[in-house]
Amino acid sequence: MNKLSASGYSFDNVFSEDLLTRIQQYITETAPTNSQPWHLGGHRLAWYLLDPASGLRNLIGQQALGCIEQAVGAVELSGIEIWQDHSGYENPWHNDDPNNVQNIFVVYLGNYEHGLGTTYKEDNQMYSVPYQYNTALLLTTSDKIQHAMDGQVPADFKRLTVYINFKK
Repeated sequence: MNKLSASGYSFDNVFSEDLLTRIQQYITETAPTNSQPWHLGGHRLAWYLLDPASGLRNLIGQQALGCIEQAVGAVELSGIEIWQDHSGYENPWHNDDPNNVQNIFVVYLGNYEHGLGTTYKEDNQMYSVPYQYNTALLLTTSDKIQHAMDGQVPADFKRLTVYINFKK
């Protein structure tokens, strides 16, 4: 764990290799819950892991909680999703909707050297977590802190992430 700021942390080696393999297998074998063009450009496929009895949801939740609780103490996971962003997708500066999301934990499941991670602004400082395999950004108060995806997904590339929101 690396504390970046009062509200942000980065993590390495978040998930076990077994879980990473299961996630890849799941998105290969399971139709996405949502598949539509993103309103800002590009395309996102999303798998919403809603069933509390889901073995994959529970494994992701258990391993993510190990990191999250190390940083901020006990939390309640609200949502777990897998996102696959396609060519042209971008997510510019924004705050999360406080009615739905206040704190996020985003695990990157790929590598890209020229962006696609997340940058956020806190106390007039900029912090970035690059898009690197099995690393994560934890951002508390994401409903109050401006953050953005770095760049736009290039042609012939898919940006894969596990997106978790939680309540403290």
